[in-house]
Amino acid sequence: MENHHHHLLLLLLLPLLLTTLITTTTPQPISPPPSSPSPSPPPPPPTTTTSTTAETATALEQLNNIIDALIGASDFTTWLSILSNPTTTLPLTATLFIPHDTTFFNNNHSPPPMDPFLFAYHVVPQKLTFSDLLLFPSSTRLPTLLPDKSISITHTSADNFSLDYTQLTHPDLYTTPSLVVHGIAHILDYSLFGNAIIPAPPSTPLSQQPNKETPLLQQPFWLKKSSAAGGCTFCLFFLIVCWFLVQQVIIAV
Repeated sequence: MENHHHHLLLLLLLPLLLTTLITTTTPQPISPPPSSPSPSPPPPPPTTTTSTTAETATALEQLNNIIDALIGASDFTTWLSILSNPTTTLPLTATLFIPHDTTFFNNNHSPPPMDPFLFAYHVVPQKLTFSDLLLFPSSTRLPTLLPDKSISITHTSADNFSLDYTQLTHPDLYTTPSLVVHGIAHILDYSLFGNAIIPAPPSTPLSQQPNKETPLLQQPFWLKKSSAAGGCTFCLFFLIVCWFLVQQVIIAV
C-alpha cells in the first residue's frame, strides 16, 4: 500500500520535473549589445562665399570711384569703357597709370582698337604714391600685371618724372588706402620698354644736329702752338708790331 503511494507521488511530480528541466535548458535569445552612439558628421568646411562676395563688392566700389575721379578730371576718360567692363579686375593693392585723352584722339578721329594687353601693362600690383615713386632711383623697373613686362623709371626729378620716357603729368589723381591713380602724357609701350633692356632716349632731331659737311673754322696762324717754328713766328710778329708802335710815338713827339 505504501509503495503504491510512492508510485503515485512520482507520477504526479514527473510532469513538474520535466517542465522545469525543459524550461532551464531552453536557450534564451541573445539580445544584441547596446549600440554605441553613432559619431556626428564632421562640420562642413568653412565657406568662402561671404569673403569672396565682400572682396568683389570692394573691387567694384574701387572701380566705380576711379571712374568718378576720371570723369571729374575730364582729361582721362578714354579708358572708362575698360574700367567699367565687368571682366576688368584689379588686385587688392594697385597703381594705375592712365594716359591722357589726347593720346587716343587726334583731329577728332576715333581711337584705334584697344590692345588687349595694354591695360595690364599700365597696372602695377602695389600702391605707389608719387612720393613713393620719387624714392626710386633711375632705371628702376616696376612689375606690371602683364607677365614678364615691367615699366622703367627714366627720370626721377619731381618736375619731370617719367616712366618709359613718358611724363607723369597728374600725380595722385585718385588715392585710397590700397590704390592710387596717376595721369600720364602718353600710352606706355610694352613692346618697346617692357623688357629688361632700356632703349636709348629719343635722338636729337636732324634739324638740331651739327652739319658734318660744314668745314670747321681754322685758327689764325699766330695762335697755333703746334710747333717751335710757329712760336718763333708769333714772337717775330709781336716784335715788329712793337717797333712800329714805338716809331709812331717818336714821330708824334
